[in-house]
Amino acid sequence: MVFAFKEAEWRKERKKLKEELKRLRKAVEEKDERIRVMEDRSVGEEKEMDCTGEAEEEMIEELKMEVRAKEGCIKELKARLVFVENEEYSRAREVDILRQSLKIM
Repeated sequence: MVFAFKEAEWRKERKKLKEELKRLRKAVEEKDERIRVMEDRSVGEEKEMDCTGEAEEEMIEELKMEVRAKEGCIKELKARLVFVENEEYSRAREVDILRQSLKIM
């Protein structure tokens, strides 16, 4: 009985982590696209550094830092997801062993 509750809890946590991972991936892709667009604009134009050019460069750097932070978060979530999946496998194996033991008795 306790195992069923734990398994349900693990499944919910796993589903939540997967959804968060998808959300973060989408955010990173959007930021990457914004960076690419800004870099394409700056490559097409001459390299005159006026106030707007400097502002764009600063924004690009900020976006790059955000992307790096999000990628780190994604890596952490992936690691947690793998850990939860391994735990789920271990618990399922333990439950199976216990069921077999009960059948023997």
